[in-house]
Amino acid sequence: KKLVSSLLEVMPLLHADMQREVIECFPEIIDDRQHDEVVESLLEQMDGNSALLPPVLDALSNLHLDDALLATVQHKVMPKLQSAELQVLPLLVKFLLQTAGSGAESTSVLRSIRGLDVTALRVGSDDGDRETKREREREGASAESLVIDSLRGGFRCNFAITTVVLKELEKTQTEHTPMDVWMLLVLHSLPGHRPKVQAISRKQAKRGALTAATVRRAVAASHSALREYFSDALALAGTLTRDSNPMPRRVGSAFYHTLFVTFEEDFHRQEVLQGLITHTGSASAREVDCALEVARELSANEPIAAELRRHLQFVQNIMDYMEAFADEQIRTLYSIFANLSLSAMRSTGAMPMDDQVHILLRKQLGHPDALYKRMGILGATAMVACFGAVQQPAATDTAAADSIPAELLKYIEGMLEMVFTSCVGQPGCLAFAYDELALAFEQSRSTKIDERILTNIFDRASEDFEGGYLLDLGDNAALSPA
Repeated sequence: KKLVSSLLEVMPLLHADMQREVIECFPEIIDDRQHDEVVESLLEQMDGNSALLPPVLDALSNLHLDDALLATVQHKVMPKLQSAELQVLPLLVKFLLQTAGSGAESTSVLRSIRGLDVTALRVGSDDGDRETKREREREGASAESLVIDSLRGGFRCNFAITTVVLKELEKTQTEHTPMDVWMLLVLHSLPGHRPKVQAISRKQAKRGALTAATVRRAVAASHSALREYFSDALALAGTLTRDSNPMPRRVGSAFYHTLFVTFEEDFHRQEVLQGLITHTGSASAREVDCALEVARELSANEPIAAELRRHLQFVQNIMDYMEAFADEQIRTLYSIFANLSLSAMRSTGAMPMDDQVHILLRKQLGHPDALYKRMGILGATAMVACFGAVQQPAATDTAAADSIPAELLKYIEGMLEMVFTSCVGQPGCLAFAYDELALAFEQSRSTKIDERILTNIFDRASEDFEGGYLLDLGDNAALSPA
């Protein structure tokens, strides 16, 4: 007892390194009756010198504190979360989670952690050279990983706090924070919590508390820290996409889109595509629509379209389910392939003429079965609308584009000729082709279509109409009654 008292007296006078060593030895030498005195002194040292926070937290976590004293410690530590340095923040999170009970104080602890702005972990000053900025980015990424590890360690060591976390997340009425998404992913990875986490995610998405924007903020900037939880994020994306309510499906789509964009390894992107392919084989039309829309969004934007094209074989596997697709789903699928073909043309300067998609399209148009011919017309007209869209110039480009490349125009004319040839002698087929072309261009009103394509279609329609429904009887001829 005298030794401890002496150490407490001289500790303020010691060098910082000596203070750390003294603090680290307290749990081994103090008597249970001295806890109050030692804790009070440690808290004072922590307030006076933030550099002592790590050894103080380590010492406090190894002391057997009663509930009242523990509540005092937590009350002192919680305010430091918002201003803590990146290296110290994970220690604070882990300490608070491991020492939280199941009462009201645990709710306060949880709310203080949920209030952390995880998107600010990487934010630093713009001052300094490029190497300094990179160093700050590495520190931020390391801090994110350590915070997530602290969440996992706290949840695994303190089962009571996981129950509180799940209840708090489930009853949240306002929009969730990125930290909440981190907690959901960590809890999803722990044995026994997966069904509950999936149910909470669906419920909160339906309520509008879990949004696509929150998912993007939580995952996009922190993908390196969440690498271990990729499979959990993918599982949550699948669960939300299969829901019958459109709001969870919207969040599930955001998960898939964000995972593909931010996780750049081939394995991860192939896993995302495999998940989308699984949805396209579902009996639920809404689930199929959701998966196809994610793929369409990915294919419509460079440089993501180029990355998606590297995994074209996976995307082409969706064609295995095409026979069960509705008309709009077939249009969307072929729009995806059209976008990828345009991406290839921008990259190589040549239109891919012999890939699996174009071969299938020719087979469908030439098939005697009306079902397959209908699919071919749907696909060809959707691709013509995509190919014929004039690329809008950038805001800084004063030369407005008004036409597509000559090679692409030749390809479109050949595709149109293939469609019309397949409808020879079949008026119903020809009428459907014109209906699809009209619908495709109607849906593309916001996009400028090359005038040469419109003129080509108009001339062909006029020719078909005049040849099939008009007759020149001459100047003096009269119609005879039927």
